[in-house]
Amino acid sequence: MLALMLRSLHNFSSLREYLDTLPHGGAKALAKKVGISRVYLAQLASRLDGRVASPELCVRIERATLGRVSRPALRPDDWRDIWPELIDAEHPWPAKQEAA
Repeated sequence: MLALMLRSLHNFSSLREYLDTLPHGGAKALAKKVGISRVYLAQLASRLDGRVASPELCVRIERATLGRVSRPALRPDDWRDIWPELIDAEHPWPAKQEAA
């Protein structure tokens, strides 16, 4: 119950959820694999001060997590502009809503 309450206080991303599933030392190993510090990875996961991964880092994280953390999940506000080829692909993220 407390964990659910704490989650509601923070802006958790699928990256945060993925990191929560890793065994002890898993976040450090992932950070090393994608070429960043464990601290920066945690900051990205919690979106501290609005931090978002660069497009290049998003690709590295998506590959390192075998797609469990997608590029659109890492950059929900602008992924369509960066990777327009993903718009028509089959994916778990919502399609862009067209203006009426």
